[in-house]
Amino acid sequence: MATTVTTIRAGFMRRAIALAIDFLLLLSIVTVIGVPLAKLSGGTVRVESALVQSVDCKKLDTMPAGIDLPDGFKPTTIASCTYSSFGSPYNWTVVAQQVTEQDIKMGDTEYTVSKKLSYTYPLNPYGLPTDPLYLDKYALVFFALYFIVCEWLAGGTLGKRVLGMRVQSLGGEPVWLVQAVKRTVIRFGWLILIPIGSKLLESSPDRLVEIIIGLAAVNLIVVVALAVNAIRTMRKGERPWHDRWAATEVVRTGSAQQAASRVSGATA
Repeated sequence: MATTVTTIRAGFMRRAIALAIDFLLLLSIVTVIGVPLAKLSGGTVRVESALVQSVDCKKLDTMPAGIDLPDGFKPTTIASCTYSSFGSPYNWTVVAQQVTEQDIKMGDTEYTVSKKLSYTYPLNPYGLPTDPLYLDKYALVFFALYFIVCEWLAGGTLGKRVLGMRVQSLGGEPVWLVQAVKRTVIRFGWLILIPIGSKLLESSPDRLVEIIIGLAAVNLIVVVALAVNAIRTMRKGERPWHDRWAATEVVRTGSAQQAASRVSGATA
């Protein structure tokens, strides 16, 4: 008797849950590293946000010495904020906010529109301006390296291994480095829009409306593309775009893999 065992491709929901596990894992690692470093380095190296955090803000009458606000910006409120995780402070900032109101008439009806503009500046633990190294700014790099290295050397991330999955080439061979890079670029390349959008908003406050509209349009295109990819993956059982481009697939491992269809035939 000859027995042929075929692999079973992992479903969309299983892969989505594995991705959520990986996200939580990396956020936890950044928190565990960044929060203690903020204390040890005197706020020189820190994180901007933690997985579990609380914030305490106090109003100030004036901006701390050494901080120059943009020309024409007149803050209506100033607050000093301390961010903590499990009681350990890790980020200190001062926020200056300007609120202006404008009456707009449409037909016979008048509306009052409020416009809020704020600037946030980092402080050291003593309330003085500083220029810290935020580990969060490199989160996308860490995330990409995590996926590339894990899928290349181990056949999958921790999330995939926990849920009984592995990444392989279409022929069943282990994933090559180039394939792992292709998968990661297609899957998460769009995330680069987040820091780019933040930089644009910071550098061109006078073009705020145009930038927001442009970013919204780009984000809409990305969301539609991701939705189409997800629907095709769930309904038609097709491999997602990053798997097709990299010539890879995600399959079930262990008992799930052995539960494939078996075809028996006579042997010579």
